[in-house]
Amino acid sequence: MAGLAYCKGLFSRYNSEPLKALRELNFARFDNFYGESAIQNMIEIYLNPANDLIYSSIVETEYATTVENI
Repeated sequence: MAGLAYCKGLFSRYNSEPLKALRELNFARFDNFYGESAIQNMIEIYLNPANDLIYSSIVETEYATTVENI
C-alpha cells in the first residue's frame, strides 16, 4: 500500500496537485523502503509548491572571460 501511495504522490506532484501529493506521500513516509524518499519529496513540495524551475546562469561578461583565462 505504501508503494502505491508513493507512486500516486509522485504522479500528483508532477501534475501540479501539491495538496493531493502531500496527502499520499504522508501515508508513504512511514514505510521502511519508501519513507526517506517520500519525506524528501514532501520537503521539496513545501519549499516549492508551484514546482517552478529555479536556476541561475552566468552571463558572459568581461570579468567571467578573464577568470576563465587565468
